[in-house]
Amino acid sequence: MWGAVPDPRLIPTDLIGRAFRQAARARDGLAYAKHRQGHVRLRSALAKMLSATRGLSVGPDDIMITQGTQMAIHLATAALIGPGDVVIVEAPGYRAAWNTFSAAGARLVPVNVDSRGLDTDQLDSLLREERGNVRALYTTPHHQYPTTVALDSGRRMRLLELAREHGIAVLEDDFDYEFHYDGQPLQPLASADPHGTVIYMGSLSKLLAPGLRVGFVVAPRNVLDRLLEIRAATDNHGNQLTEIAVGILFDDGDVLRHARQMRREYQQRRDVFCAALAQHLDGIVSFDVPSGGLALWTKISHLIDPERWRGRAASEGVLFQSAAASSFDGAPGPFARFGFARCTEEELLLAVDRLATAAATSRRPQPPEPRPAVAERTGGLRPSASPPPPAGGGSASVCHGPAPATAAAGCGEEWPGSARRR
Repeated sequence: MWGAVPDPRLIPTDLIGRAFRQAARARDGLAYAKHRQGHVRLRSALAKMLSATRGLSVGPDDIMITQGTQMAIHLATAALIGPGDVVIVEAPGYRAAWNTFSAAGARLVPVNVDSRGLDTDQLDSLLREERGNVRALYTTPHHQYPTTVALDSGRRMRLLELAREHGIAVLEDDFDYEFHYDGQPLQPLASADPHGTVIYMGSLSKLLAPGLRVGFVVAPRNVLDRLLEIRAATDNHGNQLTEIAVGILFDDGDVLRHARQMRREYQQRRDVFCAALAQHLDGIVSFDVPSGGLALWTKISHLIDPERWRGRAASEGVLFQSAAASSFDGAPGPFARFGFARCTEEELLLAVDRLATAAATSRRPQPPEPRPAVAERTGGLRPSASPPPPAGGGSASVCHGPAPATAAAGCGEEWPGSARRR
C-alpha cells in the first residue's frame, strides 16, 4: 500500500506481447528512430486521445514522447530553470520533482494545498513578493499528489490568469487522468490555455504497465525544440519498438478498453477499502472518499502516534506512506497515504485488519486520571470535579470513536509541510 501503483496482475500481457511482435515485424520496428519526438504512430494516437478525452487541440507535432513523466520533468527543468530561479511547488507535494528542480539550482517556494486544491490567493502573494524571480509553477491539479484533491474550477482559471500576468511557466503533471470514478473528470489546465504558458506532461505507466516507460509532453513548438535539443545529448532515438507497439494498442482500441476495465476495477477496490476503514478504523483515521486516483489520503487521530503506527504496520506486512514523505520540510504529521490499487479486495480487507492491530499498540500515552479527593477530618470527601472524558471523546477502542470516517481530512487547516499562510 506504499504507493499509488497499478496491480501488475492486471497488466494485459497477452495484448502487449502481441503488439510487440507486430512492432518487431514492422519495417522500422528494430531500426534507428527517424522521429526524435517519438514515432509518429504513437504521437498521432495520443493526439486523437488527448483531443477526444481531455479537450486539448493538438496534433502529432505538438507532442514529444518521453520515457516516463520523470524524464519529462527533467527535460522541462533543463530547458527552463537555472541556478537561482524560483520554482513554486505544492505543499504537500511530489518530492521527486522537487529534487529535480533543486538539482538544477532552483530555490523552491511552497504554496499551500487545502480542500479546494492549490491556494491561488497565496500563490498571488508569493508571485508579488518574489518580484519576477519565479520561473515556473509545478502542479498536479487533477488528483493532487499526495492528497488526491482536485483543483476547483475557479482556482484553475485564477491560476492561469496569474501565470500569464507574471510570465511564468506552468508545469502540469497529469499522472493518472484515466482513473476518475465519480462524475466527469476535470479537463487539464492546458485545455484552457491559449497563450502557451502550460507545459502538459502525462504518462501511460499506470494505465498500461510501469515497465513500458512511456510518457509524453505537450508544449509550444519553441519549447519542444529546446527539449529535443537537450534530450539529444543523451538519447537521440528513444525506444522506437515500444512506441510502435503502444501505437498499435491505441489503433486497435485496446488501450481505451483496458482503461474502462481498470477504472471499474479500481473504483470497486476504492469502495471496499474505504468501507473497511470506516468500519474498523473509525476514530483512528478520517477521510474524504477520493473522486479519483489510486490512493487515499487520511487524517490520523491525535490519539495515535503516526510514525509508531507506520512501524508497527510494517512489522505486520503493511506499508503505507507517512506525511513526512511529502511534507515540504520533511516533518512528520498526522496524515497517511494508502495505495489501494495494487491489492485485491481480499488483500485490502486483510490489510485493514492488520492496520487495526497495529493501531491498537500505537496509541500516545494519555495523562493519568485525577487522584481521588483526600478525606477531611469529618470523614467526608472534598468535592472534586468529574474526571474528564477520554481524549477525543467516546471509546478508545480501535474500531469505535467520535470522528466519522467520511469527515474531511484536513479541511480548513494546513497540511503538514505547507507554508504558513501569509
